[in-house]
Amino acid sequence: MTHTSNHTLGFILKGYPRLSETFILNEILLLERLGFKLHIIAMRNPGETTVHESVKQVRAQVTYIPDYFWPFCFAFIKANVKLWWRKPGGYWPAFAFALLRSLRQFSSSTIKRFAQAAYLVENHLYAKSGGRFEPITLAHLHAHFSHGPTTVAFFASWLTGLTYSFSAHAKDIYLQEHDFLRAKVDGARFVVTCTEFNKNHLQKISGHAARIFRCYHGLNVHAFEVPAQTHVRAVPNILSVGRFVPKKGFPILIQALHRLRQQGLALHCDLVG
Repeated sequence: MTHTSNHTLGFILKGYPRLSETFILNEILLLERLGFKLHIIAMRNPGETTVHESVKQVRAQVTYIPDYFWPFCFAFIKANVKLWWRKPGGYWPAFAFALLRSLRQFSSSTIKRFAQAAYLVENHLYAKSGGRFEPITLAHLHAHFSHGPTTVAFFASWLTGLTYSFSAHAKDIYLQEHDFLRAKVDGARFVVTCTEFNKNHLQKISGHAARIFRCYHGLNVHAFEVPAQTHVRAVPNILSVGRFVPKKGFPILIQALHRLRQQGLALHCDLVG
């Protein structure tokens, strides 16, 4: 089944392209193959010297919005003042929410994300038509992950009425204040997460089971096909690549390998971090 609407799906990311976010890249490519027109909105260009070859296959337009406040403070102030002047009734409640939360948290994070959302709305989500500013053809916003990018989507939705959704992943769920995470889930059209444990956790926080979906990270298995002439080792060789931090689960992998050894199975494993 393909999607052929002329409307564009806005994809809000913290950074693009990033070598470590292969699953997001695969998701973008799959959506484009299904017929969706995407517009990638990234809060920074990571500037990584190595990127996946398949980045070249992405057709989506990429827009970067400033992620550092002080070097772009005048651009942020200008966008916010213009948006306030045009839509004071919609601007003030969202601004007050962001300001009060930043004051309660003793952190500038929320007000900064609000300023980014206002910048995005003023400079990229509205266009002048017939002497009036009208929403462009973005049909929906989707953010990866539930912290900064979703906060921008949350406020952009508040300021424009656009619907939004988001993907929740790991620390963005568990290191975030539950009240604000609940507000984001409440405002979202739907939420996607990558494990059943995450889904149950989000349901417990929000109480909205129907809006939260579990979708495991996909893998392009064709990229790992073994050529027909390749010699297959009699002893399986397991390769595990990741950062050596607790959340990556290497201790669990080692325990599992130990159990296999206890059962008399021969194997070899390389851990790369």
